[in-house]
Amino acid sequence: MAKTKLTSLKMTKKETKERYEPETISGGTYPWGTLLELDNPLVKKLGLSKVQAGETVHIIAVGSVSGVSERDDGKRRNVTIQLKKMRVDCEKDTKAKERKKIEKEVFGN
Repeated sequence: MAKTKLTSLKMTKKETKERYEPETISGGTYPWGTLLELDNPLVKKLGLSKVQAGETVHIIAVGSVSGVSERDDGKRRNVTIQLKKMRVDCEKDTKAKERKKIEKEVFGN
């Protein structure tokens, strides 16, 4: 798989309306499946015990595709990815030089 730039997952107003109206859903800015919730053992393992709501973090993860499904004659496709390794860094604690080092480690560039 070729290295690509980070893609914003935020939905446009039109996408939000098409997906969720007339339903009322709180926090409809990002689509279902983009929220990552970590339990206490993982919070400790990843060193996230002191992060606060609203902080920006950088996530680097490695996973494998564990499932692919298609519906409507291939018009709709879902991909399930099992995360196997992950690193989470608080933006305020990560300097640009360190981020470059991490990118090289992960992506080999």
